Amino acid sequence: MESSETFTNEYARPVGDSVHLALSAGPHLAAAWWDAALSLDAFIAQATMHRDLWQTTRRLAQISDAHRTAAQALTSPLRVLVLLEDWCGDAIHTVPVVLRLVEANPLLALRVLQRDEHEALMDAHLTGVSRAIPVVIAYDAQGVERGWWGPRPSALEAWVLRDGLDMEKSDRYRAIRTWYARDRGQTTVAEVLQLLQHAEAASTGRPA
Repeated sequence: MESSETFTNEYARPVGDSVHLALSAGPHLAAAWWDAALSLDAFIAQATMHRDLWQTTRRLAQISDAHRTAAQALTSPLRVLVLLEDWCGDAIHTVPVVLRLVEANPLLALRVLQRDEHEALMDAHLTGVSRAIPVVIAYDAQGVERGWWGPRPSALEAWVLRDGLDMEKSDRYRAIRTWYARDRGQTTVAEVLQLLQHAEAASTGRPA
């Protein structure tokens, strides 16, 4: 079920930065979206593309002790809604480590929705004019959107826009996979943690 709400949320986002922090309280989380969303494990179980790779990245995903401690320091409930599709290589390499971050704190919850079934929500979180995924949206305890992250870690996205688009598609994707293998999800985790810290601070009025 889609919402007919018109999205007018504004974000503070430096060029090349994948963290989109809401300047003011954004749209509310529609109950239909959260109710329809799946756990990542349920999503992987029904995946029709790259299921083995999804299972591998889910199993091997790790976060640092410092990131785990920072996640555990969050004291306000937050809901994390992810837009993705099973064919998306960026999602395969990033969403499992985001889940690992969320799992560090019982006040946090993560569910996923398929992009192509939720066009209104996707179109509120475009990268330029592109429906690029994954999109990781942070909502506070009242269901107010406080910002989002995506579709890639900032440094990788900046490289793609600066150099990667001039490469042959197969070479570009190979370079992207190499970047993810070397980074091991740590940049993604750091940036999503920044988003969650902002979401908590914005909802409580405390400085981030």
